[in-house]
Amino acid sequence: MTLKTVDPLWFRAEKRTAFAPVVEVARRAARACGACGLLLAASAASAQQAGEVLWTVELQRSVIVSEPTVAPDGRIYAHAGAFHAIAPDGQLLWSQPLPDACASDVGPDGTVYAGSGNAVYAFSADGVLLWSFTEDPQGQGLMAGPTIGPDGNLYAITDGNGIGAFSLTPGGALRWSRTGFLNFDGTGLGRLQFAGDRFYFAEDIVPGCDADGLQQGVVAVTLNGDVDWCVPLSDVARPMAAPSGRAYVRFGNSALRAFEPDGSVAWTFGLPAPTNSVIGPAVGPDNAAYLSRNVDELWRVNADGSARWNVEDPDSSNFQKRASVAPDNSALVYGTGASFGVNGSIYARDPADGALLWTLGLPGQTAGAAAPAAFSADSRVVYVPTSTSTATRLLAIRVHDAPAPGDLDGDGDVDLTDLSLLLAAFGLCVGDPGFEPAADLNGSSCVELIDLSLLLANFGATP
Repeated sequence: MTLKTVDPLWFRAEKRTAFAPVVEVARRAARACGACGLLLAASAASAQQAGEVLWTVELQRSVIVSEPTVAPDGRIYAHAGAFHAIAPDGQLLWSQPLPDACASDVGPDGTVYAGSGNAVYAFSADGVLLWSFTEDPQGQGLMAGPTIGPDGNLYAITDGNGIGAFSLTPGGALRWSRTGFLNFDGTGLGRLQFAGDRFYFAEDIVPGCDADGLQQGVVAVTLNGDVDWCVPLSDVARPMAAPSGRAYVRFGNSALRAFEPDGSVAWTFGLPAPTNSVIGPAVGPDNAAYLSRNVDELWRVNADGSARWNVEDPDSSNFQKRASVAPDNSALVYGTGASFGVNGSIYARDPADGALLWTLGLPGQTAGAAAPAAFSADSRVVYVPTSTSTATRLLAIRVHDAPAPGDLDGDGDVDLTDLSLLLAAFGLCVGDPGFEPAADLNGSSCVELIDLSLLLANFGATP
């Protein structure tokens, strides 16, 4: 963190002198609070460091685990053997017995949508089943989705003899379906990728994509179910949509291609030989792509298709899970699985240059990451599914060092500006004019003596 520069003579002569009476009065008031002593002691112990595990939740043991979904209200939904709802503080709120882990999503009204097998389920935020939709029983289950589109409807793709690509209303009514897609991997863990009025996917068999209808292809389907374009492409993985609207597609186990929304090719990036495995891509908010190569390498590809950096992990025998990029682009996090008797780890890197921010070794027998991670909306916490030979867990990990309690303006230190902000809101509660949420340090919905004590306990703290 960059520290701000302050003239020490000016600070002492002007700030300290001018505010000394205010600080002294505030400290006397804080000492009048009988519970403050315990809080002052606790405030130093609660400082959170980057890479620190904040909490761990036991999930139902499962070999197949999907990427977590973080709702706008901060709840985390994890699918591993059963579908779990978890509060931001790590409390397990409810579980539903959905054995097959698929993707999930949360609507603007808090309705939670989850897939399992060949069905889509809708739950209230409290875990009450609202409705379910089951496709043709001859189908082989969901391959992607359910995912909420930009129009508020649900979209998913099923495998084999099922109804194929389809859309549901938020109430569970079938809007349309397009049959015939087949994927030999049969995975149902990913979300559909939207760009404007269309979504992208790729399958091993795409009807009508070429003359014989059997070749793999990359497909763009409009929100009303029409195939806008399809490009035949062999040995292709599922595409990821970039904020620019492009579709990033890995193919041939050695190359990444960017398609424009109209299906034209923007660029192709080839990894140097020899390449024996590639995972990804992940896409950041700046349209950069990240690829895992040859078990232990991570590559960044810029938005223009040029390579920016590549790094290598220390535990070189462990396969990486697909990386996840923080919403504010401040970190990318990925885990490695257990391999050859070596446990996996969680890595956080700087997207700008690949520098290692922190690493966390996973304890337990054959412990490793079980799925890609998901970030909180403010990018401060990352949620990583992990597994051992006997358990499946969700870890909440601090991404960056937490600011000292009392840093109301977020400048990295606790000073007179922060004290002034708190005193201006002192005695106010939620709903009162002038209430400052940042000044409510203990989360009581009011700015009171306890909050003042916490700030003063850290007064003068800097990174």
